[in-house]
Amino acid sequence: MLNSKKSRQALFAASIAVAGLGLAPSSARADTDLVFCNKTGSKIYIAVAYVDAASNKWILSAWLPRNPGECSSSGRVKTGLFYYFAEKEGRKTSWPSADSVDKHFCVPATRIKREMANSSCATGERNLGFRGRVTESAKYTFTFS
Repeated sequence: MLNSKKSRQALFAASIAVAGLGLAPSSARADTDLVFCNKTGSKIYIAVAYVDAASNKWILSAWLPRNPGECSSSGRVKTGLFYYFAEKEGRKTSWPSADSVDKHFCVPATRIKREMANSSCATGERNLGFRGRVTESAKYTFTFS
């Protein structure tokens, strides 16, 4: 467990350097069960970019719905860096805030799961600001509130 903001930032920076979208992470790392919880009182939709535990490739998965009060797994990811974006139904509230965006990804309006591409947004896709997180255990739970 990291004890300081400075330590978390250093680990995050190191993870970005090692797990850049052009490089596959080390296969020696363990897998993490990625769980998202919705404590907002409204339905939310989540988009997540992660390294797939089976293929070891960067994947974009969107739009994973969560009803109010629901906590459920989004699947197994490689332990390490992942990115998330979420918004309330109706797109009036979203996470992360504009001042805490780490990376932008192109996301279509429809629910998808696809390998990441380093290209410009296709017609109908939105360029959304994602926040990075680092997983360190067999289960990582993130709560929207």
